[in-house]
Amino acid sequence: MNPFPGRFAGRVIVVTGGGSGPGLATAELLAAEGASVVAIDLAFGDTSCGAALRFAADVCDRARLDAIACEVRDAVGAVDGLATFAGIARPGGIEDVAPEDWRRVLDVNVVGSANAVAAFLPDLSSVPGASVVLCSSQVSLGGASNCVAYAASKGAINAMCRCLAVDHADSGIRVNAVAPGPGETSVMARASACESPGNMARTRAQPALGRFGTAGETAAAAAFLLSEEASFITGTVLPVDGGWSFS
Repeated sequence: MNPFPGRFAGRVIVVTGGGSGPGLATAELLAAEGASVVAIDLAFGDTSCGAALRFAADVCDRARLDAIACEVRDAVGAVDGLATFAGIARPGGIEDVAPEDWRRVLDVNVVGSANAVAAFLPDLSSVPGASVVLCSSQVSLGGASNCVAYAASKGAINAMCRCLAVDHADSGIRVNAVAPGPGETSVMARASACESPGNMARTRAQPALGRFGTAGETAAAAAFLLSEEASFITGTVLPVDGGWSFS
């Protein structure tokens, strides 16, 4: 049973990357807790995400996001929450990642997140208690092997989070980030294919809790930061990593 069935009643919350992984889990959790969820992703497959509205879009396309923002406002009202989970990874060390892969990772993970915030900022600035949650990663805090482009992009997310929190505090917008550790996700499955079984076994044992996290656990942290329970929290990058950061 959901312990907070009406926590987001009356709120309109956009989730990018809402078609899979932590984005999908967040969209479903927010909908279950009463939000009108707007899910944005390149593709959704068979999932409904529990969303009131779904839009197929590339977050790198700012004009498309601006158009979606207008359509959402007309259909369900002003957006007062945003979670940016759209992202990609390209495994490899500095000698392995091609320039075009660097550009694509930074475009999707960093510029795509910035595009989403900018597109919905007029709405977020117009309603009280608005909140943004960006998606960082534990590797931006502690580092890891064979993920230099991904880690660099998530380090940029951390800096963006803190700057946005300062820039928009006067408008009452809180901006935070979740930093998931390794999880049972499609991104991790692809990364696992590039690692030896021994390395993956060590990775799984690294968190203090001795396991990978789940998309639902990341979603729960994101929902907390979006909620009124986190009303005095802004500019924070919250590790959701089972104790990886200190183990």
